[in-house]
Formats: sequence, C-alpha cells, structure tokens
Amino acid sequence: MSDTNQNEAAIVIVGGGTAGWLTAAFLARSAELNGVQFSIQVIEAPQIEAIGVGEATIPSIQRTLQFLGIPEAVFLK
Repeated sequence: MSDTNQNEAAIVIVGGGTAGWLTAAFLARSAELNGVQFSIQVIEAPQIEAIGVGEATIPSIQRTLQFLGIPEAVFLK
C-alpha cells in the first residue's frame, strides 16, 4: 500500500433499500459537518425486489430531513 492510500478511509454498506441509503446519507452528512473525508459505497442486489417495509415515515422523519438538509417539500414531491 502506498503512503497516499494509508489515510484513505472507505465504508461499504451491504444492502440498499431505505436502511442502506439512509445510513449512507447520515454518514455522508456527518462527515461533511465534521470535516472528515471517506468514500461510501452502497452495494445492493438488483434482483432482490423491495418489500416495502422501510418506506413508512414516522414523526422523526422531519428531524432526519432537517439533518440531511433536504427540504420537506422536496422530499414529498
């Protein structure tokens, strides 16, 4: 490994869907706010169909969107 690669950090999230993508979004936003740099990759299987359990929203979605910097009106569209 070269010296330039020793300081590079990478996170791989196995499994997409709501949980995987929200995890990636939270990690990316947290890194941005804290001045940390790393790559994030979400790996999901295209042959696995969504089962639709993660799409429900709960009252805390407003705080989630606020933290991620996503306007609620944009999310609802």
